[in-house]
Amino acid sequence: MSLPLKATAAAGSTAQGLDAWFIGLGDDFLGRVPADSLRPAMVEGWRLRWRERELQVEVDADFPYSVARIYLVGYARAQAQPHIEKDGKLCLGCKAVPSDRVRTVQMALAEAFQLLTENETGSTTTTSARISAPIG
Repeated sequence: MSLPLKATAAAGSTAQGLDAWFIGLGDDFLGRVPADSLRPAMVEGWRLRWRERELQVEVDADFPYSVARIYLVGYARAQAQPHIEKDGKLCLGCKAVPSDRVRTVQMALAEAFQLLTENETGSTTTTSARISAPIG
């Protein structure tokens, strides 16, 4: 399954915000992260499914002036992979797009998908190549 980065608008949704975008992902969107389950300093979060994995997107109070953080849910250090911290946070190099919350998340997810794909296949791409890759 390939998660589209261009989601369709949720039925009955007039908001053009992140919630509407995530809802537009359909069955791959698993819901918002409850506030008491967010990591320290994070204020909003969303869960989604990608290739049999669960990812969590979290943002801090400075978002969209700061980047979205992507975590691999259930990651264990015993299954260590390049560029994934012990808490499951993916080490990404993408930049924030202060004028566009959705685009900031899309860019982080595109880089996260690339990183996870590289880890699965054993191929390597430089971070700058991942960042400049087109976003669907």
